[in-house]
Amino acid sequence: MRTFKLTAITATLLAASSFSQLASAEGSLSANIGYVSEYHFRGIQQTGAGSTSAGLDYENGGFYVGTWAADVADGLEVDFYAGYGFELDSGIALGAGVTTYQYTGDFDSAYNEINLSAGYEMFSFEYSVGTWD
Repeated sequence: MRTFKLTAITATLLAASSFSQLASAEGSLSANIGYVSEYHFRGIQQTGAGSTSAGLDYENGGFYVGTWAADVADGLEVDFYAGYGFELDSGIALGAGVTTYQYTGDFDSAYNEINLSAGYEMFSFEYSVGTWD
């Protein structure tokens, strides 16, 4: 199972090469990789031991799309997200997007969310509503 997890995270990082032409035309592409001693999401422990993660994001104007994967108890959490955000002349920022959390193995069910956000200067608010299997 460890080999599958490492392969999936490596595949996420290698996907950056397929987006390189898109990013060079306009917009920006970024990637991340990390390790935490314990992974908690919204107060719920996802691992009791270390967890590796990797992600890939593309942004163009206010549009964004990305993926992120992390090692969880007996599989992977693989997230996909996309949305659009903008800022008005008054300084108010607004955004809307979708996120899906998919799991391999028997760790958890899939979750799907709609995300709405608003902000002004250093203050921000996000509301997420979702469903799960």
